[in-house]
Amino acid sequence: MVIDFSDGGGSRVTWTAIPKDAAGAAFAGAKGGPFASDDAGRVVQLANSTASVAENAGSVSITVEKSWVGSCSVAYATANGSAVAGTDYTAGSGTLSFNPNQAEAVVTIPITNRAGAQGSRDFTLTLSSPTDCTLGSVSVVTVTITDV
Repeated sequence: MVIDFSDGGGSRVTWTAIPKDAAGAAFAGAKGGPFASDDAGRVVQLANSTASVAENAGSVSITVEKSWVGSCSVAYATANGSAVAGTDYTAGSGTLSFNPNQAEAVVTIPITNRAGAQGSRDFTLTLSSPTDCTLGSVSVVTVTITDV
């Protein structure tokens, strides 16, 4: 017997009863256990693994997607590649909190328009520390800043 119910916070919890014989031993092949979280189906991930932005665009918007109805949160942070925070872009970090019916959130990272030619350079934005969800297969986006 499997019983599904919500914990009131948008999480689905499953309880499985294991049939046992009169002596209290589980029947052969019986599986289950106490409470099990269903976070595996509650995925948060980046919409893309790469992004490109012209240095005169002012900013780049990175979309984070959520695949179900429920609340959760996920941390994000930028990291230098060949682009340097404070010179090529403004470093960013924080926590995105999703409302139950919210399917996506956007992180906006300011881009610095530098004079002269520097060539293309990049940085990453990484998702981490999910709460009430799991990270999908796309948890890092590489952002390329192109000269104009």
